[in-house]
Amino acid sequence: MEKSNISKRKSPIKRFIKFVVNHNKMSIFTAMIMVIFITSIDLILPMLTKNMVDKGITGKNLELLLKIIAAYSVMSVLARVLNLALGYIYATMRNRVAVKFRLKVLDHLSKLSGKFYTENKTGNLMSIVQSDIDIIENIDAELVFSIIKNSITAIISLYLMFRLQSVLFVVIVFIQILLVTTQRYFTKNIHSNVSMFRDEYGDTSNVVQEYVYNIMNVIISKSKRFFISQFIKGQRGLINKDIKIDVLMSGNMCVANIFNLMMSMAIYGYGGYMIINGDFTLGSLIAFQNYAGMLIGPCISIVNANNRIQQAKVSIERVYSILDEEPVIDEDQNMLEGLRADNIKEISVENVKFGYENDESEKKYILNNVSMKFKRGDISAIVGESGCGKSTLSKLMYRLWDVDDGSIKIDERDIRNIKLMSLRKCISVVSQEIVIFDSTIRNNISLGKKIPDDDILRVCSLAGLDDFISSLEAGLDTEIGEKGIKISGGQKQRISIARAMLCDSPIIIFDEATSALDNVSQDIIMDSIKKNLEDRIVIVIAHRLSTIKDVDKIFVMSNGKIAESGNHEELISKKGIYYKLYRNE
Repeated sequence: MEKSNISKRKSPIKRFIKFVVNHNKMSIFTAMIMVIFITSIDLILPMLTKNMVDKGITGKNLELLLKIIAAYSVMSVLARVLNLALGYIYATMRNRVAVKFRLKVLDHLSKLSGKFYTENKTGNLMSIVQSDIDIIENIDAELVFSIIKNSITAIISLYLMFRLQSVLFVVIVFIQILLVTTQRYFTKNIHSNVSMFRDEYGDTSNVVQEYVYNIMNVIISKSKRFFISQFIKGQRGLINKDIKIDVLMSGNMCVANIFNLMMSMAIYGYGGYMIINGDFTLGSLIAFQNYAGMLIGPCISIVNANNRIQQAKVSIERVYSILDEEPVIDEDQNMLEGLRADNIKEISVENVKFGYENDESEKKYILNNVSMKFKRGDISAIVGESGCGKSTLSKLMYRLWDVDDGSIKIDERDIRNIKLMSLRKCISVVSQEIVIFDSTIRNNISLGKKIPDDDILRVCSLAGLDDFISSLEAGLDTEIGEKGIKISGGQKQRISIARAMLCDSPIIIFDEATSALDNVSQDIIMDSIKKNLEDRIVIVIAHRLSTIKDVDKIFVMSNGKIAESGNHEELISKKGIYYKLYRNE
């Protein structure tokens, strides 16, 4: 925890640069050597030009002129070849950093708790993962080395300009001071406006994502006008801010170009005056102008780089706001143990209290002193009215959240003392909210793992998919489209069930997993579960009670508590809550 707090105090820009350096040490070293060579060549060329004019042309020395031209040509060609090689190194580094940085963010997102996702909009997260990291690519190694190269060039150019003509040097330095002063104003305003723009862009992205993701339901529910109005409202604000940012950046460049013009006029005016008076040579004026260009050009490049850095800085801060998000699910590595999948006998829920945080009022507990046990070889069911906390229990077992009080234990070991990866490997959850990928049936069940067809077809048979698959021309290799648009809701649930059975986890939770199936299909799958998962801990969270009549034990929840428990016959004979729910079904 202390280490994390220290990292938070560091500048996101510095942390990102450190990330880039750690993944590109050899490339950076090679690029630095090349930059030094190119910078040295650039600084030597104006002096060669001076000698070419003053000693070769004006001095009428043809032999010297030819030697200088040859040296100038060789060095110019070498500089361009090195620049070409640098371009390749920069492209390699840029792509490597972008991929690894995006993977770092995606990996961290998978470690965050359910609390984080309830408090953050998906569209804003997508904006950070996609758009912000795309912008960060602009602050690549080429930009950093360009700033270094330009800074060195500008400093040495200042020194050489002073050696060539001190009075003209003072004039140029004064103009440069004015340029730097104006930059401070533009930098502050660009950063502020880009920051506001990126935040609003994330909100607008969320509207677009909701619209596209739910397009069919939007059409059916006649809610298109609502989404479009929300989009237009967000776009108006974005357009205004985007225009303001463009004006600031254009103004920044305009001011830089005006100062550039002032420098050129000062050089040609005063330098020309001194040549007329015989106090300055034409070669020296050309060299001075070249060095001034090396000062002005790099300064303008730094201005451009500054605009890009201000945009990237906002994006880096937004990305690190995710990376700095502490997982609520704490893991003390010194206390954690692994979990053996073949040795699990029981899950105990002991006096569990849990409630979602609410900023507007004090926490209201969804689960209040809930206790229950699930044994290996038994099929247990949790039932109750909507909102009573059934699905919340499965999330707590999977540690998407941690309990507020009480404990959940596996064989007397608190799950908070079990390695998270080890715990989740032992639990398969088949949810009503099914994840279906735009791929084949095979990949949706195997999740891309190389698994023999016999094993896949076996779980397909258990989930009632065998007849459907045999009717398809491509069988398991049938593409089912984005979100499984080419198959029915029931077939999606069967794929999800087959996927869980293939995982061979010792604990399987069916959370409303058969809600899209008819009663006959539900009965068939429940029979398959009973016959083929008899050596597991099976928990069925159900709304329809007809599916769980034959399970070993039923827990009835009401108002966040266990109101009744027993098998179907026992609960019917009590004529309590379960009896009423069953009669009203």
